[in-house]
Amino acid sequence: MRKLNILNQLDNVIRETADNIYDFISDPRAFTRTRKLDPFTMLKVTINMQGNSLDKELYDAFSDSDDKSLVSTSAYVQQKAKLSPACFEHIFHTMNQRQKAQRLFKSQYRLLAIDGSDFNQLWNPESKNIVKFTNQHGCQNYCQ
Repeated sequence: MRKLNILNQLDNVIRETADNIYDFISDPRAFTRTRKLDPFTMLKVTINMQGNSLDKELYDAFSDSDDKSLVSTSAYVQQKAKLSPACFEHIFHTMNQRQKAQRLFKSQYRLLAIDGSDFNQLWNPESKNIVKFTNQHGCQNYCQ
């Protein structure tokens, strides 16, 4: 079996959750009509949001679409109200379960930073992750 990268794994978990959306929501009428914001798209767009305004997030999510009509903020809010927190809990727990075979940091921590985040560590002069920083007071090293 070929190993998937973590983003493909996340897409697969989101797809599986979307395919079984009625296991996670209580309204049997939700997501019955064909819409641009189907369960997969709703989950993926929501998970991929980066803290911008909702208009900006929707523009970023749909501006490359073949269909140039963007999703309205109102449409997004109405569709998102149909989702249950259980959907996101399931995605979180399933992703964690599928990552158990990953190498652990310091033999006990699973670190995931797919958004370009930096992780500050306690100072360790023997670390492979030393960053050298020079400011007006001279050189200051830290682990990141």
